[in-house]
Amino acid sequence: MSHPFRTLLPVTRFIHSADWQLGMTRRFLSAEAQARFTGARIDAIRTIGQLARQHEAQFVVVGGDVFETNQVERQVVVRALDAMGEFPNLVFYLLPGNHDPLDPGSVFTSPTFTDKCPANVIVLGDSTPVDSGHGVDIIGAPWISKRPDEDLIARATDGLDASSRPRVVVGHGAVDTLSPDPNNPALISVALLDAGLTAGRFHYVALGDRHSTTDVGSSGRVRYSGAPEPTDFREVEPGNVLLVDLAGDDIEVTPLKTATWRFLSSDFELSGPDDCAAVASFLDDIVDKPTTVVKLGLVGQLSLAAHSGLEITLDHHRDLLAGLKLSDSRSDLIMLPDDRDLADMGLRDSAAMRLDGVTGAHRWRDWKRGRRGDHGARRPGPPLPPTAGCGMRINRIRIANFKGVTASEVVFDETGVTIVEGDNEAGKSSLLEALDFLFEYKSDSKNRRVVAAQPVGLDVGPEAEAELTVGGTRLTIRKRWIKSHETNLVIHGSPDQQLTGLEAHNRFRDILDQHLDQDLFAALRLAQGTELAQAGLANRTLSGALDAAVGKDVAGEREDSLWDAITAERSKYWTATGNSSTDRRKLAENLEHAQTGLTGLTEQSHQLENDIEKLRRLAVLIAELEERQTLQTAGVDELQNDMARISEIRKSLREGEAELRVKQGELLLAQERVNQRQQLVDGLAERQLHLAGAQSAGTASDTALTELATREIELTTARDGAVAALAAARNVHKAAADDRDLTRDLIDLELLEERLTKLDDAQQRLIEAERGIDQATIDADLLS
Repeated sequence: MSHPFRTLLPVTRFIHSADWQLGMTRRFLSAEAQARFTGARIDAIRTIGQLARQHEAQFVVVGGDVFETNQVERQVVVRALDAMGEFPNLVFYLLPGNHDPLDPGSVFTSPTFTDKCPANVIVLGDSTPVDSGHGVDIIGAPWISKRPDEDLIARATDGLDASSRPRVVVGHGAVDTLSPDPNNPALISVALLDAGLTAGRFHYVALGDRHSTTDVGSSGRVRYSGAPEPTDFREVEPGNVLLVDLAGDDIEVTPLKTATWRFLSSDFELSGPDDCAAVASFLDDIVDKPTTVVKLGLVGQLSLAAHSGLEITLDHHRDLLAGLKLSDSRSDLIMLPDDRDLADMGLRDSAAMRLDGVTGAHRWRDWKRGRRGDHGARRPGPPLPPTAGCGMRINRIRIANFKGVTASEVVFDETGVTIVEGDNEAGKSSLLEALDFLFEYKSDSKNRRVVAAQPVGLDVGPEAEAELTVGGTRLTIRKRWIKSHETNLVIHGSPDQQLTGLEAHNRFRDILDQHLDQDLFAALRLAQGTELAQAGLANRTLSGALDAAVGKDVAGEREDSLWDAITAERSKYWTATGNSSTDRRKLAENLEHAQTGLTGLTEQSHQLENDIEKLRRLAVLIAELEERQTLQTAGVDELQNDMARISEIRKSLREGEAELRVKQGELLLAQERVNQRQQLVDGLAERQLHLAGAQSAGTASDTALTELATREIELTTARDGAVAALAAARNVHKAAADDRDLTRDLIDLELLEERLTKLDDAQQRLIEAERGIDQATIDADLLS
């Protein structure tokens, strides 16, 4: 909102940003696109600096997650600091967030950051108010661990009084009115923020963590700026910073666009070439393709020809766009050959009929639990057989210190075929062998194959990591053998499950045994250097399944028997018209009852998993508390040493004070002597008056002259004593001044300086009196 008297009030103008997440990686981007994506986030810093200069903003606050992780690459840190350093008159206030907390391994305390940090970059490492130099105090609420157990902003602002001087609070995290997790102890209380704003304890709250630009509450003073560059498809309004004007009780907040990248998502239902043309038109209309990432949800069924055309379209735009992927959760696209496809393949009569039966079975098998229509709504489809969801997809493999390979990683595309190309002995076979190691060998195995995988001449252990989708569950398994052996398994979900050691190995083996036909997997593999031949049907799984289907060996003339057996098996579950059989309906009812029971068990399992997660969090919290206790114990020892040093200093101080009191007594005694000398000087003046009178009358006698001379000698002696006393007093004064410096100005010497001034005056008068005596010499002319 605006204010009619804005020009009459002092205006504080600054830029609010957050969630830079420098160094972020997106696995669906190619290496070339990832490099540009990383560079764009660094360039966003310069854009913010230019906007601040253009709008005459006084400073920039960044509400957390400056870096993607505390282990971000050195190059990212150096380039980010260099970009901020290009604006020396603009101060950047950086808040540690949940991605880059101020823990012992923080990037903000790393030598790279501290050595390269320019003077205009300030880390808000605690909640002490920082004077911005523009009439505004900045109060940070930094994360010091990844799992805070309280509202960090409430703690940072606790105890603040109302202030007419503007205060900007910089925080990070989810607010309780928007979070889906009400049990999170670190949720930021909007009610407390509103109360603090109403009471005038602070005047604007700059938040980070939510990548979409968001106004929280009704005050207009609690805001998420959003990320300056988008990071995902789910963000509503990313790519902004906020220009904030504070003027008295008035505030105005203006979003400024900074994004150069876009994340677009769209769904299509396909049934023929026209629908495929709509997809092509949507992709053609996208502008700035090199900085646009697209995710498509495709459902429906296509002929082989239409599907082939769609693949050509998608491949073409993959080369143009920064990224193009299909949504796992919103895509159900199947291929059904039509009459033209069959004719093109030259299939006739019984062969065509047989293919129709096969495609029907394929269609039933490949449909997932329901097709998705518009807006992701489910429509009922053919039910899954008991083995649905089984199998394995390899998403990523990484190896390190494995034979001759120092480090290598391959990310497999979610669709199509990934080809790993390289020279001989480049490590292609090592990737496949590493997968065997993950499947077979425990991390403490002494198998000769494992020992042979250690690089020659290096004291390191071979490592392998694979990200897999097994039975519909995404998981990451990592092992290191020989040196510092370890096993880690992460089962991705809500929340993730993390296992280590033998428990991780056994759980991984259980998952493989349940969902992966390992004999089939072995039969389908073709390693470099092996003979190209048909997979051996001696394998119990392959040949056994075929033989069991017909009750006899499969070969030659008996091939038709296999087809008859398949048809007979299908008739157990489907009628000739395609409806479910009675037995199948009963089985479906039994399955429904079983699924109801399974739902209850699943809920119990989820509750158990939540309890396990809570226990894990408590264990982590206990470990952190124990670490804090260790640090605090060390701190107590330091404090005790400091107390001992303070006691020694206090003892020296008391001794100095005693000595000072002695010197003060000596000074007082010297001052008394000065007073006595002053009395003598006063008496000398009186005598001089009498002497002047005697000289004027001319009646002075030799005896009077003798007495006067004697008196002159006395006065001279008194003067010398006064001078000596003055010197002594000055020495005492110097000693007192030295003692004063030693005891941190414990005595005020102003009075002493005044008294010394009086002594100087007395000395001056004494000198003048001596001059008068010299001028009053009695000679013969005066006596005659």
